[in-house]
Amino acid sequence: MTLVLLLAGALAVTWLVQSRGWSRGWRTWGVATGEVSWLDLRVVAGAAQTRSEGGDPYVSNPHDPMGRPFNYPSLWLALFPATGSVAVLAGGAAVVAAGVALLATGPTTGLAGGVIGLLLLSPALVLGVERGNTDLIVFALVGAGRRCSVARAGSAPMREWGCWCSRAC
Repeated sequence: MTLVLLLAGALAVTWLVQSRGWSRGWRTWGVATGEVSWLDLRVVAGAAQTRSEGGDPYVSNPHDPMGRPFNYPSLWLALFPATGSVAVLAGGAAVVAAGVALLATGPTTGLAGGVIGLLLLSPALVLGVERGNTDLIVFALVGAGRRCSVARAGSAPMREWGCWCSRAC
């Protein structure tokens, strides 16, 4: 049931955004948005570009579309190359990774799956997807850690990976 609702919601959002345009499509779903896609990830990509040019993105981040100073740990700067186009790829990858982590958590009852599926389609969570929020990457790591930590006893490397993912978050 969760998978069906998740796929239906993903198709609905994709259709709305493609047929009505970025801003109007998301607004139809109930998500307030601007003209810039994946806005939360663009602050990271902009900070990487500012740093590569010798600037300090914690003080001033001129490559961010809204001019916001960088407020993430410096590890994010190491993960992102200094180009704005990577934000689009990273946003898509984060959404896919979070979806895979959710689907890999194991079987649920029909009622629990339906409730989880509906919650995933709520405007609050869809806003995180629209913004390319970095919490999606953390969610994917936590999901992978949970799945790996409950792996069968004969799979020690998977349990170790699960513990690493949990500690990383």
